[in-house]
Amino acid sequence: MGRFNLKALQERAISAAILIPVVLFAVIWGGIPFYIMIALLAAISAYEWISMVRKIDDTALHVLWGLVYLAVGFLCCIVIREEQSLNAAILFVIMVWAADIGAYFSGKYFGGAKLAPLISPNKTWAGLGGACDSAGLVAVLYYLGVIAFSFEAVFSWMALIFMFFVGVMIAIV
Repeated sequence: MGRFNLKALQERAISAAILIPVVLFAVIWGGIPFYIMIALLAAISAYEWISMVRKIDDTALHVLWGLVYLAVGFLCCIVIREEQSLNAAILFVIMVWAADIGAYFSGKYFGGAKLAPLISPNKTWAGLGGACDSAGLVAVLYYLGVIAFSFEAVFSWMALIFMFFVGVMIAIV
């Protein structure tokens, strides 16, 4: 079982306390603030990807593949916000946060085999499991709290299981 670095945890908590309101504002407001946030996150992600790939393999194909993957992901964020609904966008953001938090704590607590040591040496299989479980749990709670109790929806175990797997897929991607 791993040990938690309280200083690093405090830094993450402070960062979250600052960024959560900013992200929620941009997602809720939509329009220009949302597009600016997506552009900034895409630029930071692209920089991080290029920096990571250079450490292990500097071929243009690997760099390009990662950039295309990021572009598709960020375009999906825009589609979810603009074409689906505000609720879907907020659920997506909360599921990503839940996956990140679940991965961090389960990875630190259980440790274990590394997921991809050359690309990201601190990621573990236990962390991936925690990410999947956390995002899946958020999806199920959303279903139970919002969808199942609406006038239009009928409770369905299949829908509940489907929502869990939606959360798992978001955590993996």
